[in-house]
Amino acid sequence: MVRWLNTFIEDAKVVERGLIQVLGIGQARTKTLCRAVGIAPTTKVGDLRPWHWDQMAKEIHTRGWSIQEELKKEVYDNIVRLQRMKHRRGYRHALALPTRGQRTRWHGNQARRAGNRGEKMDMQLAKAEGYKKKQDWQINRKGAEYPPQL
Repeated sequence: MVRWLNTFIEDAKVVERGLIQVLGIGQARTKTLCRAVGIAPTTKVGDLRPWHWDQMAKEIHTRGWSIQEELKKEVYDNIVRLQRMKHRRGYRHALALPTRGQRTRWHGNQARRAGNRGEKMDMQLAKAEGYKKKQDWQINRKGAEYPPQL
């Protein structure tokens, strides 16, 4: 097992498949990294030397790719930005509904049941809108329009 960028990669895997386990690195970026470092994509992960890993990390840094925690933070910040703007997509994220125009008659309801993250996101949105307690937000949600007008 090799640990690289806070991800464990099995030694027996091919580099082309092993690097995909790192969040933010897909097939295209894997091929680009292999070409830049001079590794065959069919090489086993266990056969790579430590300087190969260092070169790949430098290549990622020089190209300015966001990976792992940095990528997660960017995505989260974009969602929060949409919610603060009171954009339609921000509200759809807060309610754990599809944001890109998919049907909600069946699939949206299924998505809300699956993760149950809607309650958590709703509370974050409610706090951003100025509600102090969960009860205030629930009363307004049941009785009046959503999103609430402050």
